[in-house]
Amino acid sequence: MDSMTGWKRLAAVGATLCAAGLLGACGGGGDGAMKLTASAAPGERVQAQAPVTLPDAEAFFDWVERMYPKDFPPGAVSQSIEHDTRHYRVRHYPSTGNYVGLMDGGLVRAIGPFTKGELTSFGPVEPYLCQIKPELCMPVNSPVERVVRDAGGRQCEATSAEPLLQTRRRLTDAGIAVALSDCGLARVGVPGVCGVTDTRYWMFDIPKADVDKALALGFSRTNDVYSGQPMEMACTW
Repeated sequence: MDSMTGWKRLAAVGATLCAAGLLGACGGGGDGAMKLTASAAPGERVQAQAPVTLPDAEAFFDWVERMYPKDFPPGAVSQSIEHDTRHYRVRHYPSTGNYVGLMDGGLVRAIGPFTKGELTSFGPVEPYLCQIKPELCMPVNSPVERVVRDAGGRQCEATSAEPLLQTRRRLTDAGIAVALSDCGLARVGVPGVCGVTDTRYWMFDIPKADVDKALALGFSRTNDVYSGQPMEMACTW
């Protein structure tokens, strides 16, 4: 299932999650609130759980609520949702019927009445993050070198990969600014075998002077396996 179908299914199963008490208070909302009535397709797994703390993700969601309180009124609680072998960090706004969320690869997705019920992509979270927390970013004209780190993802295991923002924090917590983040695949066309690596890796442009410090944290330079070539599909798993 592609990421768009997965997100639409997320909206469709919202009522199921509400009934289970997994998305906080759920109500019908005011006029125009999205009606969630469909259920998960047979055999699909939907699981909500308390998320691992990702301060940058929380900062992004809080910023969305400050900037667009009509569509995303403050007070929603982030949920970590595993669905169809993908992992999403989501905030749901019952009073408006809107959802906004992050995939592990750092892409922003939203759906609800404000998008006319259509899944809408708002691109990578990083440009927003650099507005919210400029101290975590660096000027784009600074000399940089790309470093990479295996995401640790395994096929059929939605929560196995370390989210890109968590990996990014390994750098910024060590005082290493990040100019750009992206996603890649070490190998394309890997046979589908549950538990086997999905070959995703995260990549980061950092100051050349800090590369050795990043290597000591477990990052690597680009090479024949981790080429450092962006591949958008790797951000959507």
